[in-house]
Amino acid sequence: AFEEVIRACAQRPSGHTWILPELIEGYQRLFKMGFAHSYEAWHGGQLAGGCFGVHLGGYASVESTFYRVSNAAKVAYGRTLLHLQARGWLLVDSNPVADPALNYGEEWIPRWKFEGLLRHAIEQPVSLFDGRSCPPLPRAVRRAMRMTRLIRRLSHGYGAVADEQT
Repeated sequence: AFEEVIRACAQRPSGHTWILPELIEGYQRLFKMGFAHSYEAWHGGQLAGGCFGVHLGGYASVESTFYRVSNAAKVAYGRTLLHLQARGWLLVDSNPVADPALNYGEEWIPRWKFEGLLRHAIEQPVSLFDGRSCPPLPRAVRRAMRMTRLIRRLSHGYGAVADEQT
C-alpha cells in the first residue's frame, strides 16, 4: 500500500506538508525501482497507520509516519525496526530524534559519524525479503557519491569548518 501510505503521510491537519506532489512522484519511482518501501499496520482489513522510507544497501530511512488508529504508526515503526534489524540493516535514519523515538533506542549522532556509518552501510547487500535481492545503486548515483565525498574531503582539508550539529 505504498501510495496510500505516502499520501496519508502527506495529509496533515494544518494542511502544510513537505510531501509535495513532485516528491510523491519521485518516491513512487524509487518504489518501482526497489529503493522505497512502506511499512504498514492494518486493523480489521483497513490500513491503520504506517511509515515510508528509502533504503540503500544496509541503510534505511523512515521519512514520515501517519495513523488512523491510535498508536498504529508506532506499531508499524517498531515492527519495521525489528524487521530491519533481523535482516541485517546497519543504520536506520529517522531524521530528527523525537522524544517518543527514544523508546526505540534512537540517538542523535554527529554528522561526521553518520557519514562514516552511512558509507559502510550502503555497501552491504541486505534485502527486505528472502528471494528479493538488494537493488544495486545506479552507476550515476555511485559516481555522484564518490564526488561528494571528494569535495567534502577537499573542503575540510582547506580550512573549512565541519558543522557537527547537522
